[in-house]
Amino acid sequence: MIFNKYTNQPAIGSVLYCDLTFGLSEHSGIYVGGNEIIHLNGKGIIEYVSPTEFISGTSAINIFVSCIEDQAVGDVTTAKRARDFEKKMILRDYNFILNNCHIFSSMCVTGNTDNSDSFLWMLKDTCNKEFHSNNWRIWDRCKKFGAIAYSEKSERYWYSYGFKSEDSARNRVINDSNGYKAKVLTSTDCQWIAFIIGKKGCYSWGSDNDKIKAINRARSEIQKLNDEEKTYICFSCVDGHIYK
Repeated sequence: MIFNKYTNQPAIGSVLYCDLTFGLSEHSGIYVGGNEIIHLNGKGIIEYVSPTEFISGTSAINIFVSCIEDQAVGDVTTAKRARDFEKKMILRDYNFILNNCHIFSSMCVTGNTDNSDSFLWMLKDTCNKEFHSNNWRIWDRCKKFGAIAYSEKSERYWYSYGFKSEDSARNRVINDSNGYKAKVLTSTDCQWIAFIIGKKGCYSWGSDNDKIKAINRARSEIQKLNDEEKTYICFSCVDGHIYK
């Protein structure tokens, strides 16, 4: 199967997974809405994480979503089970094979706490039976994270987008300004980020799926800082371009 197409958004209760060690193993979890994923981490803790946190510390670039053709599929019962497991604050005796993230994800899909779906292919088979899923698409959100960093020392800004945009933007500033510690202002899944530098050197940002609204949000924030606009940029998280 070729994973070269995207799905716009996971459904509530979709099963998600990412590669861990350059495709030699995988990590899975359940999308529960509101940009939140519930998974079993390597310490045996069931927790809420963001998409960025879900792939943190892995070699993954993309998150794959259970789909029927190119439409995400899941169910609210799966999400509810995941939330209920998290609320109980159960510390599971994690084992890479016998009690791992895939077994937890399968628990949420089926309600069977004694399942043996310890490998991704087993979990996929369960999703096929329960959701009638027949495909796994890349979450298009992967392309819509953006971060902007500004160095007061060099009076320059940097931008980056992708899942690890915060670290990337921060590192670009530090490397360019000889170790000067600069701020990463935002990380968002909106399509536009407006970034305004005030005359006093204050800076603010606003984000929205509409470019003008993002700019107006940023202008509103700079006014709250009692500063006047000096310059602004607007960053497109979709195509990675900066517009002045």
